[in-house]
Amino acid sequence: MKHAVLLVKNGIGFGHIRRALLIAEAVQHAGKLRPIIISQASSLALYHDSAVRVINFPLLHRVPSAIAEDLYTDLLNQLLDRLDPAVVIEDTYPDARYRRLPALADRPRILVMRRLDGLSFDQIRERGDLAHYDRILIAQDEAAFQQEGHSGDSLAAIRYSGRFSFVGNVAHTPGSDEIRAARHAYAPDGVPLVVVNGGAGDAVAALQEVTGGRGVDVSFEVIGSPDVILQAFLGTRRGGKTVVVGVAPATAMVSLPGFLLPLAEKSLVGSLYGSADMARDVPRLIALYRAGKLKLDELVTRRFALSEVGEAFAALQAGDVARGVITF
Repeated sequence: MKHAVLLVKNGIGFGHIRRALLIAEAVQHAGKLRPIIISQASSLALYHDSAVRVINFPLLHRVPSAIAEDLYTDLLNQLLDRLDPAVVIEDTYPDARYRRLPALADRPRILVMRRLDGLSFDQIRERGDLAHYDRILIAQDEAAFQQEGHSGDSLAAIRYSGRFSFVGNVAHTPGSDEIRAARHAYAPDGVPLVVVNGGAGDAVAALQEVTGGRGVDVSFEVIGSPDVILQAFLGTRRGGKTVVVGVAPATAMVSLPGFLLPLAEKSLVGSLYGSADMARDVPRLIALYRAGKLKLDELVTRRFALSEVGEAFAALQAGDVARGVITF
């Protein structure tokens, strides 16, 4: 049986790994191709219970970036040449390193794009990065996509090129066993813990259900998404507070039911670095980090070389990194 290879971008987070697994499991279930995920993920937690074959390269962040990059691409090219895949599936947005691999020349290629704002999508299209794919699957519905400010040229390309398809949100709905395991892992002493998969259903309804229709006392939005800010606000109880930590795109607008501000006495506030006093708090945090009491290395989802600064900003815009570090 021929292989379907899924290339997952280096150092990405759990959401992308989860989507790659869902796609690979669907391919495996169809029974026509054998899926293999090739990644360079910093955590293997999601791979442990999957029946899909995974080849994960280590993150060589302590090796000079140019050496690590050359080593990775050479190994990846040899591996792909040996696997001889019938189709190659890439996640999120085009990666220039894959275009340079001889082993991928003349192979059918599919790109699964997550939600991007209009500016990011237009930039990718205008650079010609989408021309290398036979099919491009957009992981959201068409109506939501058209509301995000994409240019007329981009909308026309999607409608008339014949290469784009809207496949809707690719998400996993956790079962009762998974929710129970999450509660045990994160609240082992029986502390109340609410597990809500906001990407796969109505998060507000779920919060209302688990709080007896009351809503949470305080909610934090940490990714800078107008949709999630609205969810956090609506999921907060009467008199509660929603704290926005994530930074939304400069052009993004947040729409809220205005009557809830006075009538429900809810408050919506922002927080920049926890409203910290930098002169006082940063030295204290550095001391805690050096003492091993503040875990910062674990928060880094991907490291970029200085030459990859453009890709770093694109990844930040696309929401592919929670914390990226540029090394030089």
